[in-house]
Amino acid sequence: MQINWFYWVPKKGISRLVGLLANSKCKHLGKILIFMYRKLFNVDLQDALYESPADYVSLNDFFTRKLKDSARPIDPNPSVIVSPCDGMFGQVGEISGATLLQAKNQFYTVGSLLSGIGEGEFEPESAFVNGKYITIYLSPRDYHRVHMPLAGTLQHMMHVPGNLFPVYPKAVQVIDQLYVRNERVLFWFETDFGPMVIAMIGALNVGSITVQGYGRISSVEKTATQWDVTDSMDFNKGSELAYFNMGGSCVVALFPQQHNKWNSQVVAGSSVCMGYGLN
Repeated sequence: MQINWFYWVPKKGISRLVGLLANSKCKHLGKILIFMYRKLFNVDLQDALYESPADYVSLNDFFTRKLKDSARPIDPNPSVIVSPCDGMFGQVGEISGATLLQAKNQFYTVGSLLSGIGEGEFEPESAFVNGKYITIYLSPRDYHRVHMPLAGTLQHMMHVPGNLFPVYPKAVQVIDQLYVRNERVLFWFETDFGPMVIAMIGALNVGSITVQGYGRISSVEKTATQWDVTDSMDFNKGSELAYFNMGGSCVVALFPQQHNKWNSQVVAGSSVCMGYGLN
């Protein structure tokens, strides 16, 4: 009974309302919202580029805050995959054929997650057979910018409309096919070590995703939108790719089979910082 509200509350309506409040430029409202948010979620600003809450013009400005350059060192080994974001590992491991673990007794497939990205040019599902994956949950208190786990060239980008179920651990355990059902933005990269996919999964109160070089993606269309990446878009390892606007959210990253195993610290339930070496 605890999770019934996930299904009947107007998730998109709530998310739009939260987005309007979070982006309000009313100085007094912003101060109040930032104070309440910081107190509620115990947000630490020690690593933030601006440590004073007064330096942020709105709640979303505070939510999407940048960090000091020294706050997240990037593992310099070019073959080491680094964490794309701060957060907590949901699931990590090897892809069983083309099947990934969402939570105990909850599964989904690479094909359903990727939803036809690059369709007609190649078989996206076959690229990750028996490969590796990580799922990272970003709580409301976390840093919400997503960075590159490896250097790579963006080949395809796709927005997939969907629901906005919450993605915190309890919800992941009970909502079937959660990541496949939720709205998401997919990025397909080619790297020196094979293809790599980063899936940014939207959630309740996540109004949109802002992508470097493209701007804010928040489509009201009911069909998927795929962008042709005609110009070469190269990203260095550790460089910023995109960020979530408001709310808790989730990142799923896929890698081909040839990568080394995850190190012993990469386990479900443990915390991680962006830039930490995973393999």
